Amino acid sequence: MPFAREIHRTMIVLLVAFFLVALAAAYWGIVGPDTILNREDNPRVVEAESAILRGRLYDRNDALLAESASDEDGIAQRRYLYDAMHSALGYYSLRYGVNGVESAYDALLKGDTLPAGWDHLLQQDFLHRPVVGSDLRLTFDLDIQQAAVNAMQDQVGAAVVLGISKGDVLALVSLPTYDPNTLDETWADLIEAPNDPFFNRVLQGSYQPGNTLNTPLLAAASLAGIDMNTKISNATRSVQIDDLTLTCVQIPPTTSLTLVENYAYGCPAPFVDLAEQLGEETVNNYLDRVGNRQLPSYLGFSDPIATPEATSTPIDTTALDLVEEATGQGMRSVTPITLASMVSAIALEGNAPQPYTILSSRAPGGTWVDVATPGTNLPFFTDTSASALKRIMQNTLQITGRPSLSLPQGTEVGGQIALAYSGEETQAWFIGFVRTSSGHGAAVVIVLEQADGTEVIDNIAQEVLLATYEALVAQEASSTQTSPTIAPTASR
Repeated sequence: MPFAREIHRTMIVLLVAFFLVALAAAYWGIVGPDTILNREDNPRVVEAESAILRGRLYDRNDALLAESASDEDGIAQRRYLYDAMHSALGYYSLRYGVNGVESAYDALLKGDTLPAGWDHLLQQDFLHRPVVGSDLRLTFDLDIQQAAVNAMQDQVGAAVVLGISKGDVLALVSLPTYDPNTLDETWADLIEAPNDPFFNRVLQGSYQPGNTLNTPLLAAASLAGIDMNTKISNATRSVQIDDLTLTCVQIPPTTSLTLVENYAYGCPAPFVDLAEQLGEETVNNYLDRVGNRQLPSYLGFSDPIATPEATSTPIDTTALDLVEEATGQGMRSVTPITLASMVSAIALEGNAPQPYTILSSRAPGGTWVDVATPGTNLPFFTDTSASALKRIMQNTLQITGRPSLSLPQGTEVGGQIALAYSGEETQAWFIGFVRTSSGHGAAVVIVLEQADGTEVIDNIAQEVLLATYEALVAQEASSTQTSPTIAPTASR
C-alpha cells in the first residue's frame, strides 16, 4: 500500500505539471504573442516603425511642409522643408518620439486609423511593403508663419494668429526653436540649450499679463455704465508695487486723459482706480475670464488636457492684491493662445471658437476628407461689451499711431501694446486683430521676453498684421476660384 500511495502522489504531481504546461502553452499561444510583439524593444516592432512612411503635411494653401521617403536600407527619413514651420510642426524621431503636430496627429500620420482590410493584409503581410500614413492639410498659412518668424528674428518669445470666425490657427511661432531635420545629432545640445527650444511658448508659456488685463476691466466698466470718455486728471501718475514702479507704456501728450486714452497709452493708475470703483468681486469675475484660464487641448496638442467647460484654474481670491491684479502684476498668468482667443471674442460678439489646427486628411490613394472642427464656443464677454472693446482697440491705434499701418478703406484693425514685468525681465505684448472689408479676420498676439521697451514689438506687429491682411485677401480671392487639386497619394 505505501508503494501505491507514492504512485498516486507522483501521478498528482505529473498532472499538476501537465496542467501548468498546458496553461503556459495556452497563454503564449493566445495572449503572450501580443505582449512580446508590442514591446518597444522588440526588434520587429522597431524595424516596422522605422519603415513607416508617415503622411505628408501641407499648409492650408497646399504648400508641402513635410514628407517621408525611404533610404537605400528601407528606413524612412522625415524631411521638413521650411525652417519657419519647425516650431509649429514639431518633430518625428525614431529615437526621441514625436512632438507638436507630429504628436497631435500621430495615429493619422502613421496609418493607425486606416482600415485593416484585405489590401492592408496583401501590402504589408505578404508583399512586406511599408505602411503609408494619411496626408494632412493643416490650418497654417506658410506666408503668415514665415512673416512672423522673419519679423521676430532672434527674439525669445511667441506669436499666434487665429482666424476669428472659425478658430483656425494660421500661425504658431515659438522661439527659440530647433531643426527637426538634425534632431538626432543635436539632441544632447538642445536639451541643455538656454531658453528651452522644446518649450512651446504659445500653448504652455505662462506669462504676466501686464496691461493686457486692462481689456477685461474695460469690459466690466462698459457693462457698469461707467463713462470712459470723461477726462481724468493726473492720469499719468505712477503706481508702486513693492520695488516696481509702473508708469505709462507710451508717454502721452498731456496728463489729463480719458479712460480710453489711458488704455491706449498704457497708463496704470486710472485702472487701479477703476478696479476699486468696480469692487473686488467684479474685478475677479472679469479677470478670471482671461487670467489662468486653460483652453481645451485641441486634438492632443498640449498638456494638461482641459475640458470644454474649463474656465480658470482656481486661485484663492482672498489672497489677491487688487492693485497687483488690476495692473496685471499679480497671481494671474496668461498664455498667448488664451489672449488670442480673447481678441477673437472681442471681434466676434463676445464668444471665441475653439482653436484647431487640421482641415482635412487623405488616406493613401484616396481624396481629401474634411475633419470636423470643435463645436463649442468659449465665452468671454457679452456682445455689448465686446462691441465696446472692439471700438476701443480700433481707437487705440488711431490715438497712438502704433503700430502704423496703411490698409485699404473698410479694413478694420485694432490693437494694444502692453508691458509686463517678471522678476528682472520685461515682457512686451501686442494683442490685436485685422479684418478685411469682406469680413474675413484674424486675431494676432505676440509676446517678447527680455524686451527693451516697445519699439521692437511695434515693428514686429506691423509686419505680422500686414502679412495676415495680405493672406486673408489672398484666401478670399482663391475661394472664388477652383481650389488646386493635389494628385492622390499612392503607396510610396
